[in-house]
Amino acid sequence: MVLSSAVSAPLHVLFRWILVHKTRFESRGAALATSLSYWVNAFFKTWAFELLVILSGFLPDPKLGTSAQSICLNTFGLLWSLPAGLMASTSIRVANELGAKNLQAASLAMRVVSVMVIMEGLLVGISVILLRKTWGRLYSSDKQVVSTVASMMPFVAMSSFLNGFETVHSGIFRGCGSQKIGVYSNLAAFYIVGVPCQVIFAFVLHMKGKVKFPLI
Repeated sequence: MVLSSAVSAPLHVLFRWILVHKTRFESRGAALATSLSYWVNAFFKTWAFELLVILSGFLPDPKLGTSAQSICLNTFGLLWSLPAGLMASTSIRVANELGAKNLQAASLAMRVVSVMVIMEGLLVGISVILLRKTWGRLYSSDKQVVSTVASMMPFVAMSSFLNGFETVHSGIFRGCGSQKIGVYSNLAAFYIVGVPCQVIFAFVLHMKGKVKFPLI
């Protein structure tokens, strides 16, 4: 996350300077620069997740660890698509209502989507836990891989629930024009809380590959 932001932020400044001041795009250049920076950031974030799979190769059983991590990350990405849709729609709705000075409507949209993402997270989380012993069979016929995935699915469910809540509220902050709040809260969650927990889970509780999912 830090690397992706560190790379995309300077590129955004460079893109905007070139597209706004050195071309005839003017205001359209600013929008284009933002789009390019977003895709650069998304590229590095995607590889940050792929790095988890690579690091799984350093576990005591690299074949098993890599297989289980790949399945769980794929599942996590699938589950994330639901709150991601809510995030996009909420961001637009809140921004439109605030732009029209309909504060009550914007507040109502925030409350409704908060309830929706909690219900979605609980429903999906319960489903993932109930299907944990069979979900791995969709990807592998290896009994050990299926068993390992089953033991990790509760962590995937918990991470999906928390990440859904964070994703939707990032959209709310974006719609309110308060992106800085989202940035600071994410930094605190990932690096003040997440990193120490990772050390405890990995080296004190010896949870090995399972450590990654409560931190995503």
